[in-house]
Amino acid sequence: MASDHMPGPVCLIENIDGKLMVNQEALTILSALTQPVVVVAIVGLYRTGKSYLMNKLAGKKQGFSLGSTVQSHTKGIWMWCVPHPEKPNHTLVLLDTQGLGGVEKEDNENDSWIFALAILLSSTFIYNSMGAINQQAMDQLHYVTELTNQIRAKSSPDSNEVEDSADFVRFFPDFVWALRDWILKLEADGQSITADKYLENSLKLKPGTSQEEKIFNLPRVCIQKFFPKKKCFVFHPPTKWKKLVHLETLQDDELDSEFVQQVAEFSSYIFSHSKIKILSGGIKVNGPRLKSLVLTYVNAISNGSLPCIENAVLALAQIENSATVQKAIAHYDQQMGQKVQLPTETFQELLDLHRASEKEAIGVFIRNSFKDINHLFQKELAAQLEKKWNDFCEKNLRASSDHCLALLQDIFSPLEEEVKQGVYSKPGGYRLFIQKTQELKKKYLQEPRKGIQAEEILQKYLMSKESVTDAILQTDLTLTEKEKETEVERVKAESAQATAKMLKEMQIKHQQLMEQKEKSHQEHVKQLTEKMEDKNQLLAQQESILALKLQEQEQLLKEGFKEERIKLQKEIQDLQMRSIETSTSVKLVIAEFAQDAKKMLEEMQIKFQQMMEQKEKCHQKHVNQFIEKMERDTEQLFTEQNRTPALNFQEIMTFRPIMMAPICLVENHKEQLTVNPSALKILDEITQPVVVVAIAGLYRTGKSYLMNLLAGQKHGFRLGSTVRSETKGIWMWCVPHPSKPDHTLILLDTEGLGDVKKGDTKNDSWIFALAVLLSSTFVYNSMGTINQQALEQLHYVTELTELIRTKSSSGTEEVDDSTEFVGFFPDFIWTVRDFSLELKIDKSPITEDEYLEDALKLIPGRNPKIQNSNLPRECIRRFFPKRKCFVFDRPTSDNSFLYQIEEVPEHQLDCNFQMKLKKFRSYIFSHAKTKTVREGIIITGKRLATLVETYVNTINSGAVPCLENAVTTLAQCENSVAVQKAADHYSKEMAQCLRLPTDTLQELLDVHAACERKAIALFMEHSFKDDKREFQKNLLDIIGEKMEDFVLQNEEASDKYCQAELKQLSEPLMENISRGIFSVPGGHALYLEAKKKVEQDYAQVPRKGVKANEVLQTFLQSQAAIEESILQSDKGLTDAEKAIAVEQAKKEAAEKEQELLKHKNQEQQQKMEAQQRTFQEHIAQLEMKIKKERENLLRELERILEHNLKIQEELLMQGFRKQYEKLKKETDRQQEEYEKTKNNERSWFSRLLEEAFRALSTVSLQDLELFAEIMKYLSLLNK
Repeated sequence: MASDHMPGPVCLIENIDGKLMVNQEALTILSALTQPVVVVAIVGLYRTGKSYLMNKLAGKKQGFSLGSTVQSHTKGIWMWCVPHPEKPNHTLVLLDTQGLGGVEKEDNENDSWIFALAILLSSTFIYNSMGAINQQAMDQLHYVTELTNQIRAKSSPDSNEVEDSADFVRFFPDFVWALRDWILKLEADGQSITADKYLENSLKLKPGTSQEEKIFNLPRVCIQKFFPKKKCFVFHPPTKWKKLVHLETLQDDELDSEFVQQVAEFSSYIFSHSKIKILSGGIKVNGPRLKSLVLTYVNAISNGSLPCIENAVLALAQIENSATVQKAIAHYDQQMGQKVQLPTETFQELLDLHRASEKEAIGVFIRNSFKDINHLFQKELAAQLEKKWNDFCEKNLRASSDHCLALLQDIFSPLEEEVKQGVYSKPGGYRLFIQKTQELKKKYLQEPRKGIQAEEILQKYLMSKESVTDAILQTDLTLTEKEKETEVERVKAESAQATAKMLKEMQIKHQQLMEQKEKSHQEHVKQLTEKMEDKNQLLAQQESILALKLQEQEQLLKEGFKEERIKLQKEIQDLQMRSIETSTSVKLVIAEFAQDAKKMLEEMQIKFQQMMEQKEKCHQKHVNQFIEKMERDTEQLFTEQNRTPALNFQEIMTFRPIMMAPICLVENHKEQLTVNPSALKILDEITQPVVVVAIAGLYRTGKSYLMNLLAGQKHGFRLGSTVRSETKGIWMWCVPHPSKPDHTLILLDTEGLGDVKKGDTKNDSWIFALAVLLSSTFVYNSMGTINQQALEQLHYVTELTELIRTKSSSGTEEVDDSTEFVGFFPDFIWTVRDFSLELKIDKSPITEDEYLEDALKLIPGRNPKIQNSNLPRECIRRFFPKRKCFVFDRPTSDNSFLYQIEEVPEHQLDCNFQMKLKKFRSYIFSHAKTKTVREGIIITGKRLATLVETYVNTINSGAVPCLENAVTTLAQCENSVAVQKAADHYSKEMAQCLRLPTDTLQELLDVHAACERKAIALFMEHSFKDDKREFQKNLLDIIGEKMEDFVLQNEEASDKYCQAELKQLSEPLMENISRGIFSVPGGHALYLEAKKKVEQDYAQVPRKGVKANEVLQTFLQSQAAIEESILQSDKGLTDAEKAIAVEQAKKEAAEKEQELLKHKNQEQQQKMEAQQRTFQEHIAQLEMKIKKERENLLRELERILEHNLKIQEELLMQGFRKQYEKLKKETDRQQEEYEKTKNNERSWFSRLLEEAFRALSTVSLQDLELFAEIMKYLSLLNK
């Protein structure tokens, strides 16, 4: 890109209100830069003259904006792309960043991200500062110490910061420190030193291990470790202070001469020494690649993640390799399009052209691809090239067939006309006919470029005329019976030889294909091997890094920094190991690819041998018959293979797991949550609805003991007797529900909250939130009484508004969102353990539930302390509409029993404690509800597994779990399964109910309608939240395709059956033709009588199916030439009688053709009516489902509204006016939504039907009349 194409800089990354966003205009400019780029970025405190230096590098006085006030002038990161002054065909990309540490900024983290992005994007990084490199300058460079918190080299979550930062040196840019307004002498110990030596001295570490020394050394250690190549430039003040405001307009002679010289030396160094921007593995970066890096890094920051080099390179590789595959395929298409002229004379000719084009295409891919992990893209290229090759083979085959057929028609049409005129229906006519046929065959064979189908098409044509040849043979009165028999045998022998020749040609062709496959894979391996040699660059890069590390280690050893030396020694060992692994992996990759190629070739060889053995068995049959048989066998095998897994799946789904002990569902390892695949597998096998009871509370409060009792066991969930939390993560136990048949009780025991060993309290909050999200009954377990301390310990409930979202809209406010928690939150039970007080208020006895409600009453007052005290109370009252409380006495007074409580017999436990346990268990078993989500969707084990995965994955991504997203994800999975289930049910029902061939098409369509109705009902039963009716549309398409397939099977069965019956019935007729019975005076009448008998007998055959008339018509048409020949040779008829007979035959043929057409039109009408019934069935069942969903929605809205109105009334009565007004605003909105939903039933239902119509109307409608009927039906539904 020339500079006149980009006359000035543009903003690359905007910084608006502390948020970083990428400028699309800048990305467009980068997309057009196909040359390699040298990226120079400058960073430093604001108002230090960074932009001036960058303008000089661009060869301009003006460009990047300069400022003269105390405010930072540049915002975000600005970019200027100019031709590189010293490297032809390269582009110099200059990045000017906003000034760090601007006083008007509120978020210092924003500066850190700007600093990190400048490093990630550049190949040369300039740090610009004022004055000398003193401790203040180092302190201002604290951003370099924060890089380990803001950049990741690898995507592996196991790598810690230290290990990860050791890799920074591999991809960090060269470091240049520009010291502005330098007024000191470059001297040390009275001797002159260079600027580089000054920098080196400034980076020396201070011996010592105190906190002060560590703070002093930290930025110096980071610069030494992260930047292998360092350079320093000093710049004198450019001019007098008063002139600085006009610096960009001053000429060189108005500036300090030494400053001008220093800027020139600086620019020269940057131009000659700044490297091309390169990624790991020696991947050169151009404009589009730089664009991809910018997008990847900024998106990661915006999402709250850390920019990761490995992820960025992989994302870039995905985009580039995908484009490279298409580029290689396009090159292949272009080369083949230019070189290939179809049909080719031989298969080898096409093969040679393919090999040359394929080799070039592979070369294009290998040159332009990188980081092709597991060679997925190269395999994709190989697959697409093979597909393209197969397409060319098919086109070549068709081109040859079409050309040969046209040629045969042109050459043999005079002969066919002569046969119709009876030229050969005379004594000696057969020899004349054979002689003429041989002459025409010779003429055909002499025609050039017929292609690979020449022989096969000729044989097919000759075989189609065998009955005509046979009829002429039998009517030739000059031949004896012996000569006729000899001639028949000769024809058979010729046919057999031709078939054998074709099979041999096919064998040669397949052998050539095998050789082509082998050469293709060899070409892939060869070019891949050549590319793998480029990995030497990576090895050299690692060796260079290793040398630097060893040099740094030696320096630390000399200076006595033992601790730093030990750390560096570990890094060096890691680098050495990685270097060995890289070298080994290069060899392994090539070997692996070669092994894959060998395996594929062996599989193809086996398939080829099996195919040739099958062909040998069918050697005497016609090639077409052989191919048809193979297709039928393959189709049957495919159907059987598909059916078997389906049966196994059904068996698995009916299996009910038995869990003898709990299993960890959500693991908490190093405060990182992960889902246990074994637990998910158990949930996947539970098809029943589930009742999910979760317990949470402080550690060492006896939660696991309660859950074991609910499972009917003394042992199970692990108990502990020490001060450490015993349960880690969330554990699960699935048992049959004791009082709800066909339901599974799932018990979730969570790790103790508030463990002193934990570093991150947010981890407890996520465990708490997950327990709430997954359960239908939530038990909170605490010790003592429900006092202020107990409520403060329950602060997790106040954090739920930050940890859970109801809707996916980012614009939803926390309060508005949390008011809908009541719609899906579980029932709340507070279990108070070791309770020793009397349940009385003002000396009057109260129930446990009244005790809880009294404890949750709000405290009057507006000061912050009171508001904080009320917050957990408010949240429990608002979020949990159904609350229950159980208080438990101390289980035993003997402390020694408490250490092994699970071993203590019941009779040794406190009587009151036993009574409360039974009451608690009874309540859970009778009142704990089935787990449901929005709109009454019942949760099964399989669905619960999806929710767990969705929530945990969301937490790990740094986002907030959202119920709407989880239900949408669940719906996607379940609806896909529902579609497949319904489609399989349709296929199964059709297979059981149909007996092919059906007598009429209507018989098949009636069976289809019944099976389809059941399939749709099955889908409606198992699907939910198919708001856009995409899955219902998909089911409609699938059933339509399956129905068409059954129609085709029915036609094939009918065709096969009719052909067989007609062949058997017509055998006497064909035998008489061969024996010449009709080659006598009056023979034509005898022939008509015999043919009529065949038609009558055929009409009596039952259940011939839909192809009956068509097969008969085809047979009669095949007899036309024979009938014409017999007619012309009948000496007993006059010419006039023959003419009448011809006309009569034409009339009969026309009548039968008309009858066949009428039958086809009738079948088409039946299909259209069936399609109309299909649509009506979908709409009818959709109507019922929508009404049911609406009723569920209304019930849910009623429940939310009723609860909020109750809370609102309590707040008003207790004098909390502010909270009342706040809740009233949201309640009024909910009331309005409820009334609108309730009163606008027709409009609501009509809208959903319109959505369904839009989704379903894309089905092919062949008739406008049907379309009108559908519109009419929708209109009736709306009324």
